[in-house]
Amino acid sequence: MQLIDSLGNAVDLGNLIGKGGEGNVFDVMGNSSMVAKIYHDVPLSEEQFCKLDWMVGKRTSALSKIAAWPEAILRDRHGNEPCGLLMPKVDKSRQLHELYGTTNRRLHFPEVRWHHLLLAARNLAAAFHTLHEQGIVVGDVNQGNLMVNHHYQVRFIDCDSFQVIDGDRTFYCPVGTPHFTPPELQSQKLSGIMRTADHDAFGLAVLIFHLVFVGRHPFAGRFRGEGDLLIEEAIAERRFAFSRDKEETMVEPPPYSLQLDDISRGLGDLFERAFRTGGLNGTHRPTPADWVKELDNLMSSRAACDLDDLHIYYSGLKACPWCRIEEEGGPAFFVGDTSGSFVSDGRLEMLDAKINSLRPITFPDLPPSQLSPPESVAIKDKGEKKKIELPDVAAFLLIVALLTCFGGVVSWIPYIIGSLLALGAGGFLLFSKPGKGRREQLADYDKKLAHLRNQMLQMANKTSKKYQQRKKQFDANMMELRNTVKRYCSEGDELKELLRQQTGEHKNNYLRGFIIRDHIADIPGMTTSMIPMLESYGVETALDVHKLGVYGVPRLSPEVAIELLQWRTLVEQQFEFKPEHGVTAQDLEKANHAATQRFKISQARKILIGARHLDSLALVGKSALKKSGRDFEKYSAKWKEIARERGSYQLGRTKLERLINSSPNVIITVSLAIPVIGWFVSVIIG
Repeated sequence: MQLIDSLGNAVDLGNLIGKGGEGNVFDVMGNSSMVAKIYHDVPLSEEQFCKLDWMVGKRTSALSKIAAWPEAILRDRHGNEPCGLLMPKVDKSRQLHELYGTTNRRLHFPEVRWHHLLLAARNLAAAFHTLHEQGIVVGDVNQGNLMVNHHYQVRFIDCDSFQVIDGDRTFYCPVGTPHFTPPELQSQKLSGIMRTADHDAFGLAVLIFHLVFVGRHPFAGRFRGEGDLLIEEAIAERRFAFSRDKEETMVEPPPYSLQLDDISRGLGDLFERAFRTGGLNGTHRPTPADWVKELDNLMSSRAACDLDDLHIYYSGLKACPWCRIEEEGGPAFFVGDTSGSFVSDGRLEMLDAKINSLRPITFPDLPPSQLSPPESVAIKDKGEKKKIELPDVAAFLLIVALLTCFGGVVSWIPYIIGSLLALGAGGFLLFSKPGKGRREQLADYDKKLAHLRNQMLQMANKTSKKYQQRKKQFDANMMELRNTVKRYCSEGDELKELLRQQTGEHKNNYLRGFIIRDHIADIPGMTTSMIPMLESYGVETALDVHKLGVYGVPRLSPEVAIELLQWRTLVEQQFEFKPEHGVTAQDLEKANHAATQRFKISQARKILIGARHLDSLALVGKSALKKSGRDFEKYSAKWKEIARERGSYQLGRTKLERLINSSPNVIITVSLAIPVIGWFVSVIIG
């Protein structure tokens, strides 16, 4: 495709560097500072062209500093049709979530401490302020359209999706990301909604929360009400998990997290406004300028931990919150990129004391009674006089008919009368509304009881299966905890052997992280078409590359096989053992006391985390059993109630009528049996 920009200059596309739903992004040959976005649907619609043309004309130096702002519209040289954009290249940056996510942060930003996250949050707020000053609304706020560099400067990408206003014409942002969408817009169709800076303010607050609280989402927590609560539902109901008003929100924040009281009061108040009251009754959320002010104040009020030099926290606190999290068994959010953080002499003793104070954790038993439906309900006959109705009379007449039939011994007239009486009484019970009504009422009771019993049996089966699954998970975690305790208690040669094993495991995990499909360009002769064959023969990562594996792959030339093996060698040479808290086998060989402490601390934290996790599993298991027990008891109580009604109903009938009118088959049998019995008696005796 031959392209020209707005000034008629030729633009030649280079390598494809990104794919998206709207278009693809390419390098620009001869200009490493620019990229070209070519849309899938070309030529552009009039509305889309007008929006982009307005954005190009709106470009300022201030916008260019905080966004990859479009600089020119690209056209097809032959048809002169608009088909894309020319934009600055956001280089040496990564998506924002790779900064606040702990695993990615350790990989891509190992030098980062808490105050660096505060700085990134401050710069993020400033970037939003610049946009809003120009009357521009992001609309679809999310972490995917923000990039951050190693100076913690933030820039927007995909700016063509922003909501902008050109005179009396509004170009809407048609989409949104639920986890960043304010309560008043949740579950709404966004394509025609005018978004405001206050709507943006909610998404901005979520992003700032991610940074300040190292990856936590403000609405992700444990709901104390009935059932589970999705993040979108929690947002819609304003259930801020970290709120000071937990009685109102009924949500507890995740374990091992910073709390709102761990930051300055002013910043905490902004979060409360953003997530609890903002957007209600005309109340506005904090503006970007509000966040800049409070984050600047917090960064100027920071302190360094006396126990761990990687811990930076708000100076208004009496104790380091990161130490508290780690000593409770939580993770180390900040880990040094070399030999690990400084470990004080008292840290291991404190952790050891916590481990020794752990109470035994057991998984709750499932009582058999919780799985057993009730068998019967005792109904006491109070001897009350029963009300005689037509069905009772009909049942009594069947006995009279039998006795009358016996009169056939003397004369056939009583026999005929008795037979007719039996058929008449039986027919009444069988076909009359009162007779049928009693059977149907009894059948209705029995049907309800059978249905409830079936539901209880299904519930018991489901409860048992879930219980076994949870117990299996608990037992597996308990086994892992015991192994960790064993490692924690290891000394001398046993400890050295553990470290040597750990080195091998880390190396394998390192090699497993190099996927051949992602490194085609690093292996001479390797092509995309070779990948499916390699994967079919189990060669997917650098760990799988060895002579026996590689040379057995069909249609793989010896030259490429050699290059693969050479690539694995180069990858191995880059491996550097960085175990938990920096302890190495070489350190132990030198009897390095600090290194041994760091290993012990890492295992101690695992024990405390494991114990907390087991406690949580036991609590969840107990809660689930309690809930299923309540549900089971509801069905059981209903069953007993209906069984008592059935019993009372039966006691209100005469025994004879209950016996005969129990089913149509019994009625027919009795009605026909009476003449037959009378006939036999008459023949034999008469």
